[in-house]
Amino acid sequence: MSDPQAVRGTRYSLHARMLGAVFLLVGVMYLVALAVLSLPLTQRAQQHLDAGAERELGAIMTAIQDQALLRDYPAIERAIQARATVFRILHVRYAYRQVAFEAAAPPDLQRYPAWFAALVDIRAPRAQSELVVGGTPYGTVSVALDAAPTIQGLWLLAVRFTLLAIGSLVGVMLLLRWLLQVNLRGLYALRTAARAIERGDLSARASLLHGSRPRCVKRSSCSIAWPIMSSGWWPSWNASMANCSSKRNVCG
Repeated sequence: MSDPQAVRGTRYSLHARMLGAVFLLVGVMYLVALAVLSLPLTQRAQQHLDAGAERELGAIMTAIQDQALLRDYPAIERAIQARATVFRILHVRYAYRQVAFEAAAPPDLQRYPAWFAALVDIRAPRAQSELVVGGTPYGTVSVALDAAPTIQGLWLLAVRFTLLAIGSLVGVMLLLRWLLQVNLRGLYALRTAARAIERGDLSARASLLHGSRPRCVKRSSCSIAWPIMSSGWWPSWNASMANCSSKRNVCG
């Protein structure tokens, strides 16, 4: 492999290592943030569903209280059916002795993957209580709500958070790649010149600043002149000393 190809391969390898390290760091931060945020969110969602079930149970018991006193069971059935339809309650049941009524609304379509529902593990809330008026029981009412809308909301939140993390990662990677190309340009040029000098080309130059004129690597060429002399390469050593003397004004 030629020297320019070796330098190019090393440059890409260095870029790949640094970009890969940043990618892994951002990925780990994303997973940690997702795990830390998911626990309180799922707990808050479950608490909200449980409170909603209790609230719906109280509303239904208040709505059918007068009909229960009058033993107007058809009115009780119409009331719980209307409540379940309007507020999309998954299941409502009223039972008193030999009488029982049930009403239900169709569950929402699951637009989230099944593995996400298993991961968040949010159960459908249920609430049950005995309808007591004036110290006399008039039946039992139970309510079950659908957890699908809540899981769907968590899924949308997770998707948006993931898209935000991906967008931030792409922006950081592009910015880091540009900074690496700008800041390491002089280092690669200096390394190329040093390798050329190592092969015996003592006239190698490296532009250390962007837009500056090429400068002779005077100190490097002169500093290796003594090892070359010690190795017995006298003609090249004489040439290197002459080259350093002639380039003194250029190198400064």
